[in-house]
Amino acid sequence: MPPGAIAPRPQPPGDCEIELITATEQHSDGHWELIARAKSWAATPIDVSLPATCPGGAARFEGLPGSYDYYGACAMGACPPGQPERRSLRIEPHAVVELARARVDPGGGSCNKALAPGRYTVHFTVELRGATTCSARSDFIDIAPPAMKAPSKTPPPAPPQVQCLPMPTCGISCDGPPRRDKNGCPQCSCADERFTR
Repeated sequence: MPPGAIAPRPQPPGDCEIELITATEQHSDGHWELIARAKSWAATPIDVSLPATCPGGAARFEGLPGSYDYYGACAMGACPPGQPERRSLRIEPHAVVELARARVDPGGGSCNKALAPGRYTVHFTVELRGATTCSARSDFIDIAPPAMKAPSKTPPPAPPQVQCLPMPTCGISCDGPPRRDKNGCPQCSCADERFTR
């Protein structure tokens, strides 16, 4: 863009007032967060309503294998009676608001199996009433293969300790060291027979 030029004003990705955006965040402990967001392209506030889902969240995430339990609903128990079916939300002009958040543990847990290594493209749908919406922009999570453990180096076994029997009085005198057997025990002979006398 040449100096002094005015940048074109951003435009919505389609004929809509609200753009749905999927975002992902990886945390230092290895788990991921999936985030459902809504961005307003309107010049005035928009009042919308979305499901007050229990258990779980308003957004329906997709992209992980099988019937992945994104919200860990299997461990939440029953919902209290009298819950409202929908909740209201005001979205200010050009604001980005969070609609739902889900946790993904690659190693699995009480509600989900471990995920196989690879890249997973994720997105969401939501029943948003009160505004026209554009489909959710996708994002991805990368599940790395488990780190290979280095084989442990075990030291070689120590040689067995040999106890030499007391050597009886020997009538041989050596000018050098005495001869030793395979266990290192002294014998009644000389290492160098030339010096035997």
